[in-house]
Amino acid sequence: MKFNKHKITGGFYRQPKNDIFIIQIIEGYLKIVKCRQMLNKREFTDFEITPLSGGLADEELTKKAKSLLEKLKFNNNRVILSLPRYQATLRYIKIPAKIPAEIEKIIPFQASKYLPYPPQELVTAYQVISTDKEGYSHINLNIVHKDVISGYLSFLNALGIKNFSVILNSYGLCSLHNETEPSPGISMIVDIDDNYAELAVTSQKKLFFSRSFKALQGQNLENILSDEIKKTNSAYVKETGHNPVERVIIFTDKNISAQKLSENISLPAETVDYSGKVCPRLSERIKAEAVSAAGLFGLGLKELSASLNILPQDVKDVRISASRKKELMTLSVTALLIILTLTAAVTKDLDNKRRYRDKLKLELDKVSKEAKALEEINTRFGILESEARY
Repeated sequence: MKFNKHKITGGFYRQPKNDIFIIQIIEGYLKIVKCRQMLNKREFTDFEITPLSGGLADEELTKKAKSLLEKLKFNNNRVILSLPRYQATLRYIKIPAKIPAEIEKIIPFQASKYLPYPPQELVTAYQVISTDKEGYSHINLNIVHKDVISGYLSFLNALGIKNFSVILNSYGLCSLHNETEPSPGISMIVDIDDNYAELAVTSQKKLFFSRSFKALQGQNLENILSDEIKKTNSAYVKETGHNPVERVIIFTDKNISAQKLSENISLPAETVDYSGKVCPRLSERIKAEAVSAAGLFGLGLKELSASLNILPQDVKDVRISASRKKELMTLSVTALLIILTLTAAVTKDLDNKRRYRDKLKLELDKVSKEAKALEEINTRFGILESEARY
């Protein structure tokens, strides 16, 4: 699959490599958001959402994905795949380690405690929430069955995508909240899609807890959400031992009364127009869609920790090896350039000294001729002086 050139008036151009594509395959829809890495920020430039009738292995998905990527002028750019919340298990746990290498060795065995599979059949990722003086780390552990990730890897491979990461959608919601409604307190984010709704608890700019449930269409969303928010708040407090949620933020354009919801849950609740804040150029198009892409826009806002990348260990090992080879190659090239630069500097210095020597020689020749005449005159004066004395 090639996306190398796109015709414009007067010739061809290549799509900039600093574009990033965020992709999500969720029940019934394929979503793609495109953003561009600027000097100190990222700017969203386009997005596409299309309905799907089949699943991840359906040939229709690959065809539609190729078509949308061509439309968005994809050119072997980096891809972030947003994993839907219902495909993962999250646990807030405490482990006796602080160093990332030690944490990564421990978490696969911790993961098998929460899902009935051996460690080698599970794929994990994590975010460190805090550490204590006793040497323990409090982390948010992400657990996904390997078959789920393998399905996405096959999909990306069919598209010829090599540079990619897989990150849970919940972290996108957390990042979007930090950008649009930063708050020092504990907030619950509500994101309602066409088929699923996701609830995420965030504090201190980190994700503490999240869950999703099947959205029921055509019913009273305020009443359904009220019950689910109460359940989520109770589960969050029980698992983390932290204080309850202080307010609710709703990322949706559906017809939901924040005031009625607030009365039902006895908490402040508000609807936030995230699209108007992070991508005003695309705001009207986003509002016109029936589905949500809030998590995708959140994942595109900034670079997230490499520990959140949900990839099998063998894939990570290959990447680490390739990264080390690249670093070694970079160091070798850098060393060669330094040697060449020093050699050029020494050569230039020698050449300058040679020129200066030649210049001195010319000057010396001139002085020697004049000095010779003066020497003869001095000799004659010496003879005259000795004769005069005699």
